[in-house]
Amino acid sequence: MQKMHIANSDKPVAFYSLDVILAVGYRTNSKTAIEFRKWATQRLKDYLIKGFAVNEKRVKEYQENLIELQKTIKLIQDSVELKELSTLESKGFLSIITNYTQSFILLNQFDSDSLNLLTQI
Repeated sequence: MQKMHIANSDKPVAFYSLDVILAVGYRTNSKTAIEFRKWATQRLKDYLIKGFAVNEKRVKEYQENLIELQKTIKLIQDSVELKELSTLESKGFLSIITNYTQSFILLNQFDSDSLNLLTQI
């Protein structure tokens, strides 16, 4: 473990060696170590076979954002049909749609197995 100061941080941040973490994880026989080995092996397998690993937590966050976007779009559609949008509301809806467009595109590509990570970088 090595502690370093990071810019804009008032506390030192601990950095751990990946080699040490793997060595300890693969030499220990606790339930936690077994779970770690399963996790680490799956990540390594993903990298070797696919060339990347998916951050499931981030995908779930994007899915939650997509659900929120779908609700907002439904609200806009309903409001437009009733012609009840003020200028301020229209600008707010446009801002929400603009902010979530990229997430929506990426999720749609991911769901249809057409996500090309090289073009997203």
